[in-house]
Amino acid sequence: MQRKASEKYGIPRRTIINQLRLLRNKMPSRPPGAPTTFSREEEALFVDCILRLSEYGFPLIIFDLRIVIRTYLEKIGRRVSKFKDYCPGTEWVSSFLKRHSCLSQRFATNIKRSRAAIDRETITAYIENLKEVVRDIPPENLWNFDETNLSDNPGQKKVIAKRGAKYPELISNTSKSSISIMFCGSAKGELLPPYVVYKSKQLWSTWTEQGPKEARFNNSPSGWFDMNIFNDWFFTQILPILKKNKRVRKL
Repeated sequence: MQRKASEKYGIPRRTIINQLRLLRNKMPSRPPGAPTTFSREEEALFVDCILRLSEYGFPLIIFDLRIVIRTYLEKIGRRVSKFKDYCPGTEWVSSFLKRHSCLSQRFATNIKRSRAAIDRETITAYIENLKEVVRDIPPENLWNFDETNLSDNPGQKKVIAKRGAKYPELISNTSKSSISIMFCGSAKGELLPPYVVYKSKQLWSTWTEQGPKEARFNNSPSGWFDMNIFNDWFFTQILPILKKNKRVRKL
């Protein structure tokens, strides 16, 4: 019977014999492969640690996870022969991620701590207050400006996060600076030409060629807007527009 079952299902006869022996002895069969280094409870704690840090805005990269495991082993005084200096290798991390399908590696978006602290209630309260402030102001007098930074190397890191998370965020108070651009538009739909700031000690004429129509260019050591650059933008771009509008109160 064992031989027929082996031929029919393509299972080695020795495997069938071993499983039958386990059933007769009422012994639970262990999963195939070598036993894991840590217990299920320990690995569950590692998973919980990864998910919590990701939710708080500090997701782990593979190297970080290895350091967490090494710190844990050092703290409890356990040595693992296949881990060098208590630190697991990348192969262990790969196996760990395969065992826990709730985890995956994604590229994180760097955001500042101040931005991460903004919640839905804060934004809602701001919008409600803004409605009262601009209630009787015509759309052509409502202008909004914002500065953004462009970079060909944003420095994203591949982090470990919950599977299915579309935009994992990594809180970072510093970022690589390159080119800053000021955009400004009115509620009526009018858009001012962009104001571009290069990170340099001097502004080369070739940097201002073939740009957007009526765009203005400048430079600063940091590549960001400072007070002098902001004043130049205000007096050369937005103020002439405001002066043309008769419904704007004189400054």
